[in-house]
This record gives sequence, structure tokens and C-alpha cells, in this order.
Amino acid sequence: MIAEFAMRGAVPGSRIGQISVMSIVMSMPLTYAIGDVHGRSDLLTAIIDFVERDAVRRGRLPRIVFLGDIVDRGRDSKGCLNILGRVLSDHPGSTFVRGNHDDWFLRFLEDDRRDLYSWFHDGGRQTLDSYCGLDMDPARQFILKHHPDHLHLLRQSIFIFDEDPILFVHAGIRPSAPIAKQAPKDLLWIREPFLDHHGSLDRVVVHGHAVMEEGRPVVTENRISMDTGGCSSGRLSVLVIDQPKRELSFWQTDGDRRSVVEVKAERRDRGQGTVLDDLSWLGG
Repeated sequence: MIAEFAMRGAVPGSRIGQISVMSIVMSMPLTYAIGDVHGRSDLLTAIIDFVERDAVRRGRLPRIVFLGDIVDRGRDSKGCLNILGRVLSDHPGSTFVRGNHDDWFLRFLEDDRRDLYSWFHDGGRQTLDSYCGLDMDPARQFILKHHPDHLHLLRQSIFIFDEDPILFVHAGIRPSAPIAKQAPKDLLWIREPFLDHHGSLDRVVVHGHAVMEEGRPVVTENRISMDTGGCSSGRLSVLVIDQPKRELSFWQTDGDRRSVVEVKAERRDRGQGTVLDDLSWLGG
């Protein structure tokens, strides 16, 4: 499609046509999809530094998709939201997909007490400590007064980012439901009905939420799973999508050393191959 558009009015195979194709490719952003951060601002800093340097090296603009769970469990959720805000401002087209922990934190800030203690004991305490170390109600008032931009970031997050042929979401989708009718609860929380689904889906789903025990991203015939347990493993992963070139690559922080290295995703062939076997589905 790109080549066809670029070559209109150019002699096939000519240098002008080749330059036109290259110009269009170089003008298209690279997409970087980052797995669950969970309060590890040190790892997120390393990944964002890699992303920005990698995009410059390739002569392209970066579009960064955060797959959710920016907050909780780690030591510096406040710092992670600061980084998130800066990235969304600096890189147009970047997106914050809401995770279940982000949703919990948002509801806490809005004084919605459903699941309050589940959140508090599953990483919420560490999130509050990153701001002020106060008890819940005083902490809420402190955050709303001193960091209203964080409330705005959480409210502006989206449940699903559809970039046909790829769908970015936190947890996954319910395979039996059309994309337009997916329930927010499933997008935030679903596990087995999605993870255990064999066969194609309407999109290739790029997601987090479920930690891949191998410490590497996992690829099947219908999904790319990007949560590599960075909070505890020190391995925060990012998927680089170069759609016009039909290329996918995987990178992650190298444990707590914070260097970023390329890794091979685990190809989990369940009898139907994997999406890495033939990247023609990316279009381009």
C-alpha cells in the first residue's frame, strides 16, 4: 500500500520512486508498547531513555503505548506518573491504556471505596507512601491538592486502543464478544478465557496483566503478552513495532542493572503457529 501510493507518478524501480517510499516510511512513527511498570520508575526511566534514543537512531518519531498498571507495589508510583505525563506531552499520539491497578487508584482518588482494602493490600500502600506516607484519607487530600495532574492522567486513560490489525489492552479481551462490545471489567481483569483461547481473533492482541513466568514476552497465534514481572524481576519489557517494514522486536531492562537489551520472545506454538512466523498481517 505504501509502495503503491509512493510510486504514483514515478517510474517503477526509479530512484525517485525509491526515495518516495523511503520518505513515507521515515515519516511514520515507530510504536513502542511497554508492559506493566508497577511503580518501578527506575526501570521505566531506562526504557523511555532507550525508546527515545532508538527512535532517533532510526530517524523516526516514537509513539509510546503504555499497557497499564503504572502504579502500585513498587516504590515510586508518583515518579512513574510523572514520567508518564512527560512522555504523553512530549510524544504526540502516545497512549495510556488503563490497567486494573490504575483503575483502583483512580477510584481511591475519587473516593469510591469499592475494593478499597483489596487495593491497599495489593500495592496501594506503597503507592501512597511514594507521595506522602499518610493514612488513606489524608493521603487522598494531599495527592488531590499537590498532584491534580495525576488524577487527570488517570481519568484520561483509555480501556482499549484499536490500531487494526493490532489491539492494545491491559488484560485481554473476551473472545466471544465483538471488539466494540467488550466490557471494561474484562479489559482490566480477564485471564483464562482470553489466555486459553486457541485460534485467531479479530486483532492480534498486545497486552499485559498476566505475568509471563519465563521472564520474556510470550507470543501465540493470537496475542503478544508483555508483562514480564518487572516490579520483582527487574525485567520491564517493550515491544517495538515497525509496521511499514513489517518488523517486531522485543527489548527489556536487564534485571536491576537497568541496561536495556534485546531479547527473543518465547514462541508458544499451540498447533497453529505464532504471529511471528509470518508478519505479512502487519500490512505496511
